Amino acid sequence: MDALLSEEMWLPANISWARLYASRPDGRLTPQPVHLTMSLACGLAFCLLRYLVETFLLFPLGRRWGLADAPKDAVRPVTPNKRLDAVFRLNRRPTVDQMSALAGELGWSDKSVANWFRRKRNQLKSSTLRKFVESAWFFLHYSCILVYGFAVLVGKDYFWDARYCWIGWPDQAVDADIYWYYMISLGYYWSAMYYIFTDVKHKDFAEMLIHHVVTVCLMSFSWCLNYVRIGALVLLVHDVVDPFMHLTKCLSYASSNTCLRDMMFVVFMVCWIVTRLTIYPFWVVYSAMFHSWAIIGPYRSWYMFNGCLLVLQVLHVIWFYFILRIALSVVTQDPDAKDSRSDSEMSATEDGLDDGVDCKHK
Repeated sequence: MDALLSEEMWLPANISWARLYASRPDGRLTPQPVHLTMSLACGLAFCLLRYLVETFLLFPLGRRWGLADAPKDAVRPVTPNKRLDAVFRLNRRPTVDQMSALAGELGWSDKSVANWFRRKRNQLKSSTLRKFVESAWFFLHYSCILVYGFAVLVGKDYFWDARYCWIGWPDQAVDADIYWYYMISLGYYWSAMYYIFTDVKHKDFAEMLIHHVVTVCLMSFSWCLNYVRIGALVLLVHDVVDPFMHLTKCLSYASSNTCLRDMMFVVFMVCWIVTRLTIYPFWVVYSAMFHSWAIIGPYRSWYMFNGCLLVLQVLHVIWFYFILRIALSVVTQDPDAKDSRSDSEMSATEDGLDDGVDCKHK
């Protein structure tokens, strides 16, 4: 344990824990690990807030707009069949040959067996109302945190010149507005770690789980080592794209205006390219790797921190592949080009926007 918490592991040669966590004579805040307990409180508050907003605002709004409150095929459930149920528990998507063998075994037609598996899968899906409510909650959260992030960061010198993220480290104070931006954002990701197991499931569940774990570790790590300035920039760059993504999904569920939906999807794609494939790697990660190297110098935890930033960039590229698949399906109306994350039986356009690209996510 001593080796794990040693200064040699986490800090440059000329910096000590005592200096990193020393109280400032002007009384301004110095990041301390104990402050992270506030993020846990914020996470619990997010769980309560989400329950209240969904229950008393979003579910009633979705029902008022006539969104289906039950999964597709729930009104006409499949006939129970012990043999097919046993296969379904092991494999929800049997091959054509496997379904043909089952048809011969049961005396059914191949089409009947295929329809049974399709309807069985659809019964396990979330309703359109549930998907709308989830996306609407994400839209509200990301819109609010984006506005707040811009408001608190636009006046900071490091917002305009990322070198100031490192100049003066580790003696940089944290202003109250940045403290709350960090704790609220980290609290949200604590709540997301819970909701990822209860929300609508997508094929990129593993990627999303990795994303949330990396984000929580990265934010906690950056707070404890006072990398708060670069961490705040990482948050802001990631927050820009999410309101547009979830608004696109809300329009897909609640509106028949496909033109408006497709226009918003284009805006989402452009924002993704600009923020996550351009600004993030060539401004934020560049500063974390090269400005910090020149001003502070590399050390052990420096490699860990930048490694986490690069993991996020890899996820950005993976998710952009999914985005391109969705765009291709919308343009060509080709059912074979639909979103590879999807597990739906719907059309390519609806399906791609239905499952979307849930990325933060951050």
